[in-house]
Amino acid sequence: MLGSIQEVVTNCEDPRKLAAFWGSLLDATWAVDGSEWAIVAEAPVFLAFRRAASERRYPRSNLHLDVVVDDLEGMVQRAVELGGSVLREPVSEGDGGFAVLADPEGNRFCLVLDCGNRWSDRQRSLLSRAVRPSGSVSSERLRSS
Repeated sequence: MLGSIQEVVTNCEDPRKLAAFWGSLLDATWAVDGSEWAIVAEAPVFLAFRRAASERRYPRSNLHLDVVVDDLEGMVQRAVELGGSVLREPVSEGDGGFAVLADPEGNRFCLVLDCGNRWSDRQRSLLSRAVRPSGSVSSERLRSS
């Protein structure tokens, strides 16, 4: 069986707070599972938040989410209203652009305006030419996602 990503997990201090932030920002359903976990239903992958020890044993991860949006300025404003902060003001790139933000606990993410799906199409094109190990997912499955 080939693996697939079930969820992206962020260790945090307040799972409920981050699930509420991301659920509201993405207009997605979210729920709390006890005091240790919260999850956001953002297809095709869940976003999960797990309460970490009060002391941070590890530095912040370089892992971050890229969130594709239709209205970059509007979503930056919405994120700030929900408790996020802007780390890098929106940058225009042709007919697209991006902004770097942090959620209420400082976890970085990017809001990306991908007009015409140029970035997604470029990624699919690169993947369609990539060398795959035997038994890997076909390019047809990648194109249909």
